[in-house]
Amino acid sequence: MITKQINKWKNSKSTYNSKLLTEGLGIFEYERKINTKSLKNMLPDKARRVLDIGSGRGLFTSLLAKKYRNVTVHESDRSLLNQDIIKLYNLTFKTFNLELPFPKFNHKFDLIVAKLVLMYIENIDNFASECQKIILKNGTLLISVTHPILWYTRYLENKFNIKEDKNYDKLKSGYFSEYKISKRIGDNKNLEFEFVNRTISTYINTFSKYGFRLIEVDEPKIPKSFIKKFPNFNHRTDVPLRLNMRFIRLEIKHF
Repeated sequence: MITKQINKWKNSKSTYNSKLLTEGLGIFEYERKINTKSLKNMLPDKARRVLDIGSGRGLFTSLLAKKYRNVTVHESDRSLLNQDIIKLYNLTFKTFNLELPFPKFNHKFDLIVAKLVLMYIENIDNFASECQKIILKNGTLLISVTHPILWYTRYLENKFNIKEDKNYDKLKSGYFSEYKISKRIGDNKNLEFEFVNRTISTYINTFSKYGFRLIEVDEPKIPKSFIKKFPNFNHRTDVPLRLNMRFIRLEIKHF
């Protein structure tokens, strides 16, 4: 699945960057001003070595590079990396497929960040297993995903004719069903991708199985000040858009 998504991102890169930088769309502003703030508050005070998985344009990478001295950035294809940020902060970069075994690193990491990545990955068991191999004992794994409840609210909107959604037949199977759905970022037809819907328990139980303990969860709420600027988000104030989870790596065991 991820190979198809990578090719889609490569073809959509210029459109995404243009929308992100020039149009100030609500979803991008939400990501920069609300979700980023949530994740920033969940970061550990210190980390000797950091791995930022799915760096993309590098907006969160910049924050990591300012806070920590040694940051390695990842993307599944080199063309998707923001080369300017890599040069500015003298970062190390790696490209590898997240659905295959990770490459060998010369060291382990104190902090691994995966911001808005896991929804594109079909096999998160592999991801969790590989992360536990490259993270230090008591290291932090910080994950941000589209909140699972968001997809179910789309079903309810469709059911009561509030908003049409072509994924209705899948969504109506309910919150506990896991499936792939198509979603446009910023409602732009050129930014349509496949996402994997999972329950919160699937995320937590998968990482717990590989030695990670969940110690903090945040579901950032949209403030009224944001609604004033982006009134089209008013119907989103009653559900969270993101699920942010902080895990700690427990004593190393054999899995």
